[in-house]
Amino acid sequence: RSFEFAERMGDLLAERAGDALADVDDWSATPEIEVVRSGSLTIGVSNPYFDLLGAFGIFGRRPFERPEPGMGSITTEMQAFRIGPATFAVTPNEVDPQIANLYREQMDGAEHKFIVGLGNDELGYQMPEAKFNPGCFLCFQENIGGEDDGMCPGEMWNDCGTVFQNNLGPENDPLWQGVMNDLLAELNG
Repeated sequence: RSFEFAERMGDLLAERAGDALADVDDWSATPEIEVVRSGSLTIGVSNPYFDLLGAFGIFGRRPFERPEPGMGSITTEMQAFRIGPATFAVTPNEVDPQIANLYREQMDGAEHKFIVGLGNDELGYQMPEAKFNPGCFLCFQENIGGEDDGMCPGEMWNDCGTVFQNNLGPENDPLWQGVMNDLLAELNG
């Protein structure tokens, strides 16, 4: 893809949005807006891929703390907001569809329900803890072309796609979900 392609798609999207707004008879120029925020969240980084890359500064504007290998953490935040009949859940990661559906179910009274992934940060994938393949972290040394350290449980575990390699760690899912559940409950009042 090229810049020209992206520019053309952006122009078409803007044209469609303008047409859609022109066709609406009863929209409010000053909708009610409500925002709730988590505040600063400290998230552990148990993923050895992110731990290594975090040490090289890939997290951008967020400081990555790493007192020793395998003990990293990063701070982030989450939000939920409502603009008129639309509710938005903003997460710092890409959300597994199962989790996104749980969030949408909690958006009581919303006519339009949106999940905004990678909002404020780009912290990989969030997947249900139960779906995680534990061998993916155990095979880290082998997957990066390092020495076989005997941790990898075998070939069946060594096919770790980006969903497994690009998350901070499976133990964070309950934290993410708990925070978003609280935000949506507060927003719903």
